[in-house]
Amino acid sequence: RDSAVLRTSVSRRAVFEDLLKLHAVHEGRRALLPLVSGMAADLSDDGTTLTFRSIRQAGEAERGPLPFALHQMPERLTWDHRELGTRARLPVWLHRQLHLSLAPSGIHEFPALIEIGTAEPSVVIQAITSLELTNRERIRLDPRNYIAKSALLVRALLNPHLRSIAGEWLRSPRNARGSGSTLAAELVELFVLDQAMQGSLPSIPGVEIETRDGVLVATSTRSRTSSQRLDLGGVRSITWDNRALGPNAWIPSRFDRDLHVAIGEDGHSTYPVTAALAQPVDREAATRTGAH
Repeated sequence: RDSAVLRTSVSRRAVFEDLLKLHAVHEGRRALLPLVSGMAADLSDDGTTLTFRSIRQAGEAERGPLPFALHQMPERLTWDHRELGTRARLPVWLHRQLHLSLAPSGIHEFPALIEIGTAEPSVVIQAITSLELTNRERIRLDPRNYIAKSALLVRALLNPHLRSIAGEWLRSPRNARGSGSTLAAELVELFVLDQAMQGSLPSIPGVEIETRDGVLVATSTRSRTSSQRLDLGGVRSITWDNRALGPNAWIPSRFDRDLHVAIGEDGHSTYPVTAALAQPVDREAATRTGAH
């Protein structure tokens, strides 16, 4: 179809609405929509119908890049949000959010994208499948998180043990202490883990802790667990598995109502820089205790 004819048949408002809601679908696949932990993607056997479904409690298959290749432009494209209602919230900047209406049925069709796809299928297919950034990269590049992440790091350094680890890093030789930015990211995640262990995060009901032979494994659960504090004394390996709840933790913040902290790439993270520094910190603490 001639592009001039296409411009007259598809309104700018319809294109804008479809692109905005497709962006929301992508954010859902990254677990970055409030209340949405994932977005299922179902392609019909003949490749003519592609349906995205908002999921309240999603698994790994409902997150990240599409689990299939899209070789042809679908004839029908929909977003089914009925599990959560007829409206979705899309964070845009700091605490501001757009409230998206998905028709009375809770299902949004994408008529403008389908119309454009008849003339420029490759362009629309690229827009549908453009989830090239990993979850952690997407979180790191999100400008909404800059101020709030800095505030979280400050709060992390108010924790005496995490602050001691930061001090140990400063005292270590440059060629043996690891990346400062990596340590900062680890301390933020470990501060979030400590908060979750105390039952302070609505997005993480409970955390089970297992420590054996210096290996600490934290596993997030959907059921509540007893409150405890993160203890890194004598630890040589640290792992946090949050995959049962998603790749991100949502943190209450005065700067952003829905601050997201990525837990590794897919909800599973390790902390090698912190673990390497934790043992010297523990030995120094034992020395000071023995002196008293």
